[in-house]
Amino acid sequence: MNKADRHRIKMLKYKRRLRALGLYTIEIDLRLTAYRSHGKPCSCEICSPYKHSRKTKHKEYLSEVDEFFNPET
Repeated sequence: MNKADRHRIKMLKYKRRLRALGLYTIEIDLRLTAYRSHGKPCSCEICSPYKHSRKTKHKEYLSEVDEFFNPET
């Protein structure tokens, strides 16, 4: 595989990522180059808002259970 093939494959994956995010039709003036090598540009709350934490999910579940069994009237 030569350099041109590697670049072509990279660009195909890049375009596929943009289509999956619905960003392919947007002007390329935006800074979307982070999506060329990664699925998400970074791990901040803005770029990946659906971060999952078992600890917080468990606390939410316990508070719901506690509220169900001990309703405040």
